[in-house]
Amino acid sequence: AMESVMVNYDGTVRNSVGQLIQLRYGEDGLCGELVEFQNMPTVKLSNKAFEKRFKFDWSNERYMRKVFTDDVIKEMTDSSEAIQELEAEWDRLVGDRDSLRQIFPNGDSKVVLPCNLQRMIWNVQKIFHINKRLPTDLSPMRVIKGVKGLLERCVIVTGNDRISKQANENATLLFQCLIRSTLCTKYVSEEFRLSTEAFEWLIGEIETRFQQAQANPGEMVGALAAQSLGEPATQMTLNTFHFAGVSSKNVTLGVPRLKEIINISKKPKAPSLTVFLTGGAARDAEKAKNVLCRLEHTTLRKVTANTAIYYDPDPQRTVISEDQEFVNVYYEMPDFDPTRISPWLLRIELDRKRMTDKKLTMEQIAEKINVGFGEDLNCIFNDDNADKLVLRIRIMNNEENKFQDEDEAVDKMEDDMFLRCIEANMLSDMTLQGIEAIGKVYMHLPQTDSKKRIVITETGEFKAIGEWLLETDGTSMMKVLSERDVDPIRTSSNDICEIFQVLGIEAVRKSVEKEMNAVLQFYGLYVNYRHLALLCDVMTAKGHLMAITRHGINRQDTGALMRCSFEETVDVLMDAAAHAETDPMRGVSENIIMGQLPKMGTGCFDLLLDAEKCRFGIEIPNTLGSSMLGGAAMFIGGGSTPSMTPPMTPWVNCNTPRYFSPPGHVSAMTPGGPSFSPSAASDASGMSPSWSPAHPGSSPSSPGPSMSPYFPASPSVSPSYSPTSPNYTASSPGGASPNYSPSSPNYSPTSPLYASASPRYASTTPNFN
Repeated sequence: AMESVMVNYDGTVRNSVGQLIQLRYGEDGLCGELVEFQNMPTVKLSNKAFEKRFKFDWSNERYMRKVFTDDVIKEMTDSSEAIQELEAEWDRLVGDRDSLRQIFPNGDSKVVLPCNLQRMIWNVQKIFHINKRLPTDLSPMRVIKGVKGLLERCVIVTGNDRISKQANENATLLFQCLIRSTLCTKYVSEEFRLSTEAFEWLIGEIETRFQQAQANPGEMVGALAAQSLGEPATQMTLNTFHFAGVSSKNVTLGVPRLKEIINISKKPKAPSLTVFLTGGAARDAEKAKNVLCRLEHTTLRKVTANTAIYYDPDPQRTVISEDQEFVNVYYEMPDFDPTRISPWLLRIELDRKRMTDKKLTMEQIAEKINVGFGEDLNCIFNDDNADKLVLRIRIMNNEENKFQDEDEAVDKMEDDMFLRCIEANMLSDMTLQGIEAIGKVYMHLPQTDSKKRIVITETGEFKAIGEWLLETDGTSMMKVLSERDVDPIRTSSNDICEIFQVLGIEAVRKSVEKEMNAVLQFYGLYVNYRHLALLCDVMTAKGHLMAITRHGINRQDTGALMRCSFEETVDVLMDAAAHAETDPMRGVSENIIMGQLPKMGTGCFDLLLDAEKCRFGIEIPNTLGSSMLGGAAMFIGGGSTPSMTPPMTPWVNCNTPRYFSPPGHVSAMTPGGPSFSPSAASDASGMSPSWSPAHPGSSPSSPGPSMSPYFPASPSVSPSYSPTSPNYTASSPGGASPNYSPSSPNYSPTSPLYASASPRYASTTPNFN
């Protein structure tokens, strides 16, 4: 699904079809391998601690003399702008702190940003030998201007129009807050004691590192994200864990849950709502219990102790003696004709404990029965304070059946069977209260800070307040959100499809990210936000949920070859052939199938060749040495670089006395290596770098002429062998001169101007064969 997702030259992230997935990679345009965890120093501090650590007190003369040199103090005193600049810096720091507390409402101070400032400051202190006990010569005005200039140069979105400026501000907001808080005047001068030179070096280093950290066009970020998510997924083993304190509440986790999220499962295994409460219900357990009762689906079966069917022909004198009292009270003033009542009686005894737990009354249950069955049933009940809670239900016969005596026996049998059907229907299908889709609700006080309500106190500190929350089995988000005392902002569902239906595409994008994070964090795994965000954006970029299955990614507008490389290979190719589809070959899979270079990385661009300039090209001449050596000459030297005069300079310079070259790539220029016959070496073998300085007329300092042409047959060639080497033969390629001394004091490998055909050498060297 993400194989063709790439950073483009305009900074946007698009797929092979050109669909826009992200305006900036990772929302900050930075690559994942050059960012690291850093701490925002201002987020968690109380107001008092924040002011103490970051507000620069220029009026304290003793403090100023301790921190700054006299020149800096004089400059500060004489400047009228200094106080205004320091006040403006303090106001910016306060504004940054407020912005960060909105971005991180839980007080999380860890951010992932480029340029590890703490490490860079340690390095600069080490490089410039900063003594923290001595006063600094760095003026606060220079710090403020330096930081301001740095942030103006650190640009992600270029452009001077209003939208570009706003986009750049959004992309660099966290980085700017980190720089301003870490490199504020008080920190730099008091904590770090940086000198002017050290500060300038640090500013330049930060700018360089920031530019390096930007994502390059052509980067295949989709493949990176897929790898970064797939690797931790292999470490997930368990699939469920039991909810703390509640053995029956199972939550799907691990690979099965990851599969549900990625495949956009319509029916997740364990759908659940996390319901946060507001007002008094959040703090009062009794009020929270009321909300629980209104949400949890309750049927008559859940509160029934036992049921029985009796033949009780006289309704006013019942055969059940314990019911006689409240029956007499009821029939003193009946509101119906007693003769219409069926002799068959359904008696339901309710469980008092469950009734109290569900906060139900007898009147509510009787009302539900009357609403459900209307005039067809007669329902009488006793008081809520009675020893036993009893419902007596009888069928009401119609008026026209009143005088049909001959069918009476049949009617009685029918009433009996009908009452049994009513009993089964009532117990299972009659909803007394709650939402039908929510089978069970659990109420508990959260133990972890993630589910507590985080508030900022008057002193500016973060405080976690434990409030009652509800966890449900089953979801019905729309109905739950409309209940009173439910917090509609924080309440969430783990059913992604339901969130999409109720809240829309932006909410479901955030939900997918949150659910995947929850799965990974349970196993202690960390995946950078930009990889998760890219997957979420790929799944939701088209305005609807796209599953990472053949039903999702294989229904896109991509080429036939790309679709066939995923699943349904034959079906896709047959369909494409039947409709004569053309494949534009813009993706990765298509080009790999065809053996071409895909449009990715350095394959994103072409090189322009100036055909006119080619007419004026100069052919590189082949020297005699290079023609002897064939292809090897280009590695050794010789005529491969026309501008090299003499050709062997780089080869000479790269050799050291301890370097031993392998056969075939050596020259006599290496004093410690074996010397070969002229035919086995490069065209430098005729050069005599190691001759004895005692040889008549040879002087290392003599200015030699330029390189003479070399002819192997020439008798005047004097190779670099000692005249006393009697055993040397031209056919012994490995015979090194035994008397050659590598420690020859006058040997200079950097002296390229010796000529092999120097006229001062005698051609009658005695032992030359």
